[in-house]
Amino acid sequence: MAILAKSGEPAFDLSCVIQALSTANEHLPARCRPYCVELLTAAGGTLETSGGLLLRSKAIHDASDEIDTLVICGNYTRSLDPRVILWVDQIATRANRVCSSFGGIFTLAEAGLLRGRKIAAHWTQSIEILRRYPTALLMPDAIVVRDSKLWTCSGGTGSIDLAMALIENDYGREVSRQVAMDLVVFSPRSGGQLQFSKVPVWSQKSNARFTTLVRWMNENLSQSLTVDDLAEQLNIGSRHFSRLFTDACGRSPASFVEALRVERARELLEEGCKKALVATRCGFTTEERMFDAFLRQLHVSPTEYQHNFSTQPLFNAYG
Repeated sequence: MAILAKSGEPAFDLSCVIQALSTANEHLPARCRPYCVELLTAAGGTLETSGGLLLRSKAIHDASDEIDTLVICGNYTRSLDPRVILWVDQIATRANRVCSSFGGIFTLAEAGLLRGRKIAAHWTQSIEILRRYPTALLMPDAIVVRDSKLWTCSGGTGSIDLAMALIENDYGREVSRQVAMDLVVFSPRSGGQLQFSKVPVWSQKSNARFTTLVRWMNENLSQSLTVDDLAEQLNIGSRHFSRLFTDACGRSPASFVEALRVERARELLEEGCKKALVATRCGFTTEERMFDAFLRQLHVSPTEYQHNFSTQPLFNAYG
């Protein structure tokens, strides 16, 4: 197992993977081969993380010739280091698994390993990935995605999910369950990335034609906002409006309105508002309809979302 990192980037991703694998070694049956991890950088020597942590690393040209799994945590495209990109491409042909966490997804992309592949990436990177690598098949809500020998994850605590998935693949569910209990994490976790994402539903720059309409929609979310209502605001026919809006915004008017309602509901739930009031103010009319919309848009319930993200104390968590 080799982890390719880079100075100046967070220690969190690589340390999560290393600790999970180390914990797994404590639970492996005697007959099983434990994980042996190499920390690699382009030139070797001392790696200094963004938080100032100093770690010893080996140079990629001194790495083992038998790398079974390569996990890339460093974004080497920013330094445009062709040696690293070439090395990753060569290792990828021999290794059984090639993985990425956070910035590592860009290193994989530059090595040409994402073409036509389903991938996971951090929600803050999604727009850049779609723009720079349109042949990659981004799964926006996924924490971990496996596509053949390619394993990708969101980064952050998603690095733990990646490590847990690798452990379960290698040694089974029971070992991964024991590791999760030791690390005090859920495996698998509830929901995906969309509950964390704060990418706005509306981009004024790309859809300037409907800016005034969307502003009106946001001011009237408690109303029904049917296609007829929206078309009337622009004084055009409903069918013509629906086609124009879908082409410009990439989703149907009904789906867009629902996304706006959920976006506003998230804000109110974070403020500690009661769910019945949120459902009314955001135009869902009932808590049941809001529940269904949250599952469609975020893959978590309003109750789970408020529990995870409310800025108001829902209970005394520390006794």
